[in-house]
Amino acid sequence: MAEEQEQMRIAINRKITQIYPKLVADSKRISGYNYGQYGEDLLAFCLAEFLTKKDLAYQYKVTITDNKLPNYMGQSMALQIKSSSSGFWHQYRKEAYNSRGIYNVEFDDVKYRPLEPVVDVPEERFDTPQFHNPSDCVEWAVSKLDYYNKKLIEEYYYNKLTFYQIHKKYNITLNSVKHDIRKAVKQLKQYCNNI
Repeated sequence: MAEEQEQMRIAINRKITQIYPKLVADSKRISGYNYGQYGEDLLAFCLAEFLTKKDLAYQYKVTITDNKLPNYMGQSMALQIKSSSSGFWHQYRKEAYNSRGIYNVEFDDVKYRPLEPVVDVPEERFDTPQFHNPSDCVEWAVSKLDYYNKKLIEEYYYNKLTFYQIHKKYNITLNSVKHDIRKAVKQLKQYCNNI
């Protein structure tokens, strides 16, 4: 029994070594422009979760029998990166998120206290050029969005792709596509609400 388990572990490790370049490429694709910040950590975290929290029979089934480890890891990385309640978020991203000014530090008695809720208004809104035509403002506002939201808006509104087509094209969950497009439209309205 122990020898059989050892053979299973060896087979799993060989398979992971064989497909590792694909897993790295998937990690780069899923992390996008944030790969330099946490892409390698994302892959390592998801592999560690798979190898330590799943039983050996399940690992063998996914990796060897079904040959589905790249699919499993891709889904796992996508979930870990998008969810603010995931283990990856708490271990790697939460600290970076908090260091962007979500918490105020009082150095005298070293207390952390949450800042007042911040209205999600882009700072550039106050420097928004004066537009008389709403379409000019929208075009300008789209150019101010981050790459991800800009791409979603372009695909949905300009290229006329459906939520489902965007989901298939970029391998983003359908609910995330809908939520993120709504969020991007809200940002556009904040830029151009005076026109």
